This record gives sequence, structure tokens and C-alpha cells, in this order.
Amino acid sequence: YKEYCKSLGAAAPDTPYGFYCGIDDNLLIVNHSTGIGTTTHELIHHIVANSFRECPQWVNEGFAMFFEKFIGHLDKEGRGVFSVGYFSNWRFPVALEHVDKVSLRDVVAYREPCSVRSFMLFLHRKGLLKKFILAMPRDGTDADGVRTLVKVYGKPLEGVEKDWKAWVRAQPVNGEVKLIYYSFFLTATE
Repeated sequence: YKEYCKSLGAAAPDTPYGFYCGIDDNLLIVNHSTGIGTTTHELIHHIVANSFRECPQWVNEGFAMFFEKFIGHLDKEGRGVFSVGYFSNWRFPVALEHVDKVSLRDVVAYREPCSVRSFMLFLHRKGLLKKFILAMPRDGTDADGVRTLVKVYGKPLEGVEKDWKAWVRAQPVNGEVKLIYYSFFLTATE
């Protein structure tokens, strides 16, 4: 990964994890030592790029971060079954630490990535993430996504923020709760 990034020179983004090279190059570059969650993150960027002409950065990154934590297994017919919507072992504690310092406007401005992921997880747990993503205009007419968010959630932004922050604070993340450290896929026998 490091050698490939060096070969790109200034064109390589400064990240130890991985990156997506866009529709023209159609290339995912992933540091395999960071785990399979990085691969799913970058793959979601490909899906978003092919689904939206323009997409707010917080939606693009938040949706990709949402898919970093998953559990999968093979069913009896050998098909992969994925389960998503898990807390991140490192992103959620950061979001919890920053919940009183970060506003939903900060999330929309993509100022604190861990809070963006917690917001996507919040929407998922409310049963609204899919509805929000499907409602986002594909042509960039909602540049920051706020109009769509307010419409889907059914409350003004201040009400959405209040609910999100209350939800983050209420999560039982402590020594008793085990967070998923790695995304993984099990075979039928496992």
C-alpha cells in the first residue's frame, strides 16, 4: 500500500487506510492491514459515485463509515449474508466524547467524522437511513442534504440534533458492552 501510494506521488491522498479513485479510474486502493472494513468503506464510495452526480461529503463519508462494521456468514446455500449497523470500537467513543461540543451543523460540514458516523447509525436505528439515502436528490439540488434530512426526519434541524445527541448519550458503551473490533465473515461451519 505504501509503495503504491509513493508511486502516485502528489496524487495519493494522505491516508493510511485506503481511498477510492473515482468513476474514471474505477479503482479502490486499500491497505489490507487496516481490515476488511476499509474495503467495504471504499466500495461504498464507488456505489455512491455511481448513484449520485453530486453528494454532500458528510453523506458520502458517513454512508461509507456506516458500512465499516459488519458481520457476515454463509447461509445453507453458500450465499453471503451481511448484517450492518454496529458500533465502531473507536469511532463511537470519540463521538460520545464530542457529543456536547459538536452540532448537527458541524456534522453536515463534515468537521468531526466520528460524529458523522454516529449520526448515520442513529438514522439506521431510527429506521430512517435507507429512506434518507433514497430521498437524497441524485442531481445535487440539496447541496448539504439538510432539506432532505428535515423532510425525512419530520422535525426541524434543531429537533433532529436534540434527538441524535440524546440517543448518543443514552448508548450503553462501557466496560460491560463489547464493541466489534473487526468486521468479519464466517463460513457455515464457523
